Amino acid sequence: MMTPDNTNDAALNFDTSSVTFPPGTKLREIERIVILETLRQKNFNRTHTARALGIGIRTLQRKLKRYGASDWGLKSKIGGDELGNEAGLDTPSFTN
Repeated sequence: MMTPDNTNDAALNFDTSSVTFPPGTKLREIERIVILETLRQKNFNRTHTARALGIGIRTLQRKLKRYGASDWGLKSKIGGDELGNEAGLDTPSFTN
């Protein structure tokens, strides 16, 4: 967890090679993509996704509702290879 005391350490230790976004990508779009990709990697388990992201389950639910992915048809909304990128930006690459 980032705090004012360890912000520099956390920033320096972050592995930026695992995710790439085109320059100029809006932070809201980055957040949406990371949340939806994490959800997919956690087999659509919202509790595990919230824990992995370090946010509360209610926060995750609110964000999913904002993305239009809060219903039980979640897998069909974001499943497959496409994240539903409404901004028309290139899809970032994720590596494990």
